Amino acid sequence: MERLGKGAFGEVFKAIDINNNRYVSIKVETKTARLSTLSSEATVLKRLSKFPGFPKFYWYGEDKESRYLVMSLLSKSLEDHICEYGTLSLNSVVIIGDMVLARLQSMHEEDFIHRDIKPANILTGLERTVNSLYLVDFGLSKKYRDK
Repeated sequence: MERLGKGAFGEVFKAIDINNNRYVSIKVETKTARLSTLSSEATVLKRLSKFPGFPKFYWYGEDKESRYLVMSLLSKSLEDHICEYGTLSLNSVVIIGDMVLARLQSMHEEDFIHRDIKPANILTGLERTVNSLYLVDFGLSKKYRDK
């Protein structure tokens, strides 16, 4: 497995799902983590996975030492693109803003707020979806309305 990133609550790895012969990302959180967010993140992602602009949820589970969330593999973050290419054109900013607002509207329709919007949590897709943006990292997300 190749490590893709590390955050305050865990690590993300690239792996291959041998049952379906596809690459996936696996978010891993140790059970000794000072704050556990992966279970609630899995719950949110499972609900949002049906909308465009969110990774597909594949599986959540745990063993004696860790918790695991398996989802679709995505590409670089908006933060990576900004670091690599510098400033964005006005047209790009407008397109990004429109896509992010559509993702947030989907979240709000499911009664969740993200609470951690930043360029590192906005990723581009792979291959056919390279021109799409995906919202990720729902560890701090909260249900804000009870129907």
